[in-house]
Order: sequence, then structure tokens, then C-alpha cells
Amino acid sequence: MKRIQRHGSLASYWLILPALFLTGCGSQPSNEEKILPPIQTAASLNRPKVSNNGSSQVSTSPQAVDIEGVTFTIPTGWKRADLMPAQAGIIAARYLIPVDGGELQLTFTKVRGGIEANFARWTQQMELDNDPIEDRITLSEGDAFWIDLRGTYRAGGAGFSSPDPETNTRMLGIGIPIGNEELYLKLLGPTDQVAQIADDIRKLVKSADLP
Repeated sequence: MKRIQRHGSLASYWLILPALFLTGCGSQPSNEEKILPPIQTAASLNRPKVSNNGSSQVSTSPQAVDIEGVTFTIPTGWKRADLMPAQAGIIAARYLIPVDGGELQLTFTKVRGGIEANFARWTQQMELDNDPIEDRITLSEGDAFWIDLRGTYRAGGAGFSSPDPETNTRMLGIGIPIGNEELYLKLLGPTDQVAQIADDIRKLVKSADLP
């Protein structure tokens, strides 16, 4: 009898052990549960949800958005889009802006080098129809610098042989000093389409709230 009882206890132990093991495993977090959620920043909190087609939803009202530490008021109808592979690591953000006949892309990039040098580089990408138009825009703190270029755009710059030079093109460039760096806004497109939103771009720049 004693031997049977010992065997019975041992059998019970082996029956209970898998259950204990399974219960213990169930209490451990899965791989997905171990991944911490991303830290929310001002930019992510204000950014509209990304849709399934890779681009964000169109803003239905003016929206305060933080881009590289600068807060802008994004107009209604603009759409924040995911960065394209070639832009990742270079461009901070891009917006698609509806215009008659299509949409234009506005990019935000934070780099060093000096506004004068970067404006000169952009100017070299154009065969200009007239002199560049430059302006200074007063912000709540500091200034933004504006350049307006019109002519034929060549990706490699003036003097380079470009397979598809874009005639009748207008480029708007804005440089905003932030410490020892600058935040640049750049818009490029057909002259007539850029004219439709040039005032909105200027309002966007004036809304900039620097850190």
C-alpha cells in the first residue's frame, strides 16, 4: 500500500508539473508585449493618423505641428505624407498641398551650412528668367529668410546636362536659423501652381514659433 501511494504521488506530480509550467509561461509577456510603445513627442501628438496608402489624412482644420522643434500652423487641406525612401534620414517632414491640376510637395529639412550658402546652391539649380527675389520675414522670435526663384530647373544645377529640364518652374525656399543649424522649407513646381499657394506658404512661415 505504501508503495502504491508513493507511485500515486509521483504520478500526480508529473500530471501537475505541465500545468504549472504552462501557467508560468502564460504569465510571461509575449514578444509583442515586451516592446515598449514609442515615446510621444509634440510632433507625433499633433500628427494626423497615417492612412493605409502611406500618406496621412488631410487636415480638416488648421493644426499646430512641431517640426524639428519649431511649431507651425498647418492650413486646412494639407496632407502630411510618409517620407519616400530617398528622403529618409535627410528630410524631416513633407506635406502634399492640393492645387489646381495636381498637388505640390513642401519639404522641411534641418541642416547646417548657412542660409546664404544653401540659397546659392538652390540658385545654381535654376536657369533664372529674372533676378532672385529675397525677403526677410519677422517671426515672434527671430527672422526667417525667403528666396523666390523662377526659370528652368535642372536637378544637377545650371550648366549640367539634365535629361528633363523643367521649364516655367518656380522655387520657394525659406531658411530659419535655430541655434547653430537652420530649418529649411522648400517648394518646387510649375509657376502657375506655386502662385496659387505662395501666400499660404508665407502665412505658414509667419506662424513659426521658435524654441
